[in-house]
Amino acid sequence: MLLPLTRSAFEPAPLHAVIADVPVPMLAHFGRLMSGEGWHVDLARMCLDRLYAYERIAQAHTSARAPLRDAALDLFAAYDRHAEGRWLQ
Repeated sequence: MLLPLTRSAFEPAPLHAVIADVPVPMLAHFGRLMSGEGWHVDLARMCLDRLYAYERIAQAHTSARAPLRDAALDLFAAYDRHAEGRWLQ
């Protein structure tokens, strides 16, 4: 005989996401500059996915626009200061 499922059986496991410690205004500025190039950036994903963040930063560094390249360097420095072990792998 099967027992009825309880509510706890339907609750998802807790997600222990770690958000990059990067200033939101810096991310927003970066996103606006990337949009100016026609490049989409998922700012929420930039906070959770290290590989994605570094790929977008590298892409920005290839821009012909100096403000975007500068923003990429500033953002890279901010991510670099973030503790390596705190990222989701």
